[in-house]
Amino acid sequence: MSSIVLFVIATVRKESIQVINGLTNTEFQFYALLMGLVYYLELINWFNAIKHVDVSVASSITTPTPVVTMIFAILILNESVEVFQITAMIVVFISLYGLLYFGRRNNK
Repeated sequence: MSSIVLFVIATVRKESIQVINGLTNTEFQFYALLMGLVYYLELINWFNAIKHVDVSVASSITTPTPVVTMIFAILILNESVEVFQITAMIVVFISLYGLLYFGRRNNK
């Protein structure tokens, strides 16, 4: 579903040529397939994990994943991190841990 929405947005923005080039580029498709496999395995692990632990605990464990991705991007790809990315992560952390705090407080 998200691919359809993103394709429509790219087409409206006159970037459909880039999308078509990506669809026909075998190197890009290889890495897209690899990332799809990694995501698939992550979902299997996620659903197995929430069978054994509370969803709020599992969420608090997986929340730092984008931070780890940013660190790898800096160290391996020499990318820079923008202020809005750090701000968004802080908002996510505060929101999730706020939900955890109030969820535990209401359970007591």
